[in-house]
Parts: sequence; structure tokens; C-alpha cells
Amino acid sequence: MDAPTFCCDPEGDENTESNAIPSQTERCDPEMTTEKAPPADLEQDDPKLAFQAARILGLYRRLWESCMSKRVGSERLEQTNQELRKENKRLENEKGLLLAHHDEQLSQFDHLNQALDSSRERLVSILNDWEQCSQSEVRGLMNCEREH
Repeated sequence: MDAPTFCCDPEGDENTESNAIPSQTERCDPEMTTEKAPPADLEQDDPKLAFQAARILGLYRRLWESCMSKRVGSERLEQTNQELRKENKRLENEKGLLLAHHDEQLSQFDHLNQALDSSRERLVSILNDWEQCSQSEVRGLMNCEREH
């Protein structure tokens, strides 16, 4: 039967009674440690050493969990960054299309402006010709009336 030993409480440095033998899942996790857990008879041979080993194991477990949570957070952050990069690329493409469309509209606007200016000049020319023609006809009619 395993004798109870003292190990460090995860919440603080108070000693609590527990079993220093790691659970089956702790022993079987290949990423947890490359070394095997201390042998079970360590508790009976040297309780102080067993306490220190259990404390080190507990601290290592906390460190490992912290690293894993940061790794998960880092992976989420990388995934979010990747999504943002894709969205940025899409928005840059859309911006390029909108700028090209804007440039095309400016070109069409300039072309229409030139056409309007040309039409205005022709209309002014026609009106000037009409006015000159009307004035000469009026003079001709006046001359005809004087002669009669």
C-alpha cells in the first residue's frame, strides 16, 4: 500500500497530503516529459526527496500547461493573422478594381466634356452665321423697301 506523502498545493506553497505517484495519463503523455516518473519506492526510502520530486513534477506540469495554452493562443493568433492577410489581399484587389473603374470614368468624363465643348463651339458658330445672315437679309429688305 502506498504511504501518503506531502506535495505542493497547485494554488500555493502549502503542503497537502497526496500520492506522489503520477497518474497513468501523466506517465503515458510522450510530450509531457522525456524522463520517467520517479520510482514508487522513493516515497518510502526518502520522504523529503519524494516531496521535492513531487513539487518539481507539479511545477513542471504547471509550466507545461502554461506553454500549451500559449501555444494554442499563438496558433489561434496565427490563424487570425492568416485570415486577415487573405482579407487584406481581397481588399487590395477590390481597391485596384475600383481605382481602375474610377480612372475609366474620369476618362469618359473628359471625353464627354470635349464633345460638349465641341458641340458648344459648333452651336455658337451656327448662331453667329444665322445672326450675320439675318442682318444681311434685313439690310437687303430695307434696301428693297427704299427702292420701292
